[in-house]
Amino acid sequence: MRIIFSILISSLFLATWAQNTKNITMSPSQVAAGREKMEKAYPQKPKTNTTTSTPKKDVKKKDSTSTSVKPFSFQGSLILNFDNENKFNHNNKGNIKYAFSGYQAALVPTFSNMKDITVLRSVMDMREKETTMLTTDAKGKKSGLLMSMPKPVIKSTPDSSKKEKAPIITKTGKTKKIGDFKCEQMNILFADSTIVSAWISTEINIDFSELINLANIGFKGKSPFKLARLTEVKGSILEAVFTYKDGETMKTSISSINKEKPAPALFSDEGYKVNDVRGLPIFGGQ
Repeated sequence: MRIIFSILISSLFLATWAQNTKNITMSPSQVAAGREKMEKAYPQKPKTNTTTSTPKKDVKKKDSTSTSVKPFSFQGSLILNFDNENKFNHNNKGNIKYAFSGYQAALVPTFSNMKDITVLRSVMDMREKETTMLTTDAKGKKSGLLMSMPKPVIKSTPDSSKKEKAPIITKTGKTKKIGDFKCEQMNILFADSTIVSAWISTEINIDFSELINLANIGFKGKSPFKLARLTEVKGSILEAVFTYKDGETMKTSISSINKEKPAPALFSDEGYKVNDVRGLPIFGGQ
């Protein structure tokens, strides 16, 4: 406070002196002597270092290839066909083309009730935890949204806090071949009275719950699939009929199974105007 006051007084003095003095010059020795007197009268306080000089830690960038993230169980492409009929006898049928390459998945759906949009494609990256929705409208306009991937709606394990009951699985003893794969029929009864009659094969590894999860994430509001955790079922469901408590039914089948690496273009957004909305809460941002 004393220093600030002294500076104010000195400034006022110099201003008054400058107004009442004409053509005053000082030699270098006089200037040095004056400076020395000022420094003796008002010695500067030693500067204190308020910051600690602790060495910076080597912060490693988060590795997106964490062991908690695994590549998709199936690599290649397939088509999931569906035929959904609700309790009001309204029908919605179509298919979803899936392509899997490492940690990436691309989904291209065709719904019987799709309007205004001629092409819809969803590209998901499990390492980056991002999904890109790409659309082409009836006029050929290509646009997209890059958003944070929401959490899966179907949990891979039962919720212990809710004491979920495991489904009751009954083998029928019936077998048949679907494509190149031998299948066995099983009936599955869930706690919510959902009944699933499924043809299951152990000769190929396709996670049906994973397919449904991706459809519900990628086409939120458009996906015809209800929640159905089938992780307790060992094997791949290649055909199934879901019958829900309200009378709604869903028939599914998997076809065109191809284990060859999909074309890179399926995972590309080239030619689309993509808006980054990852920061918006409505799209999964924080």
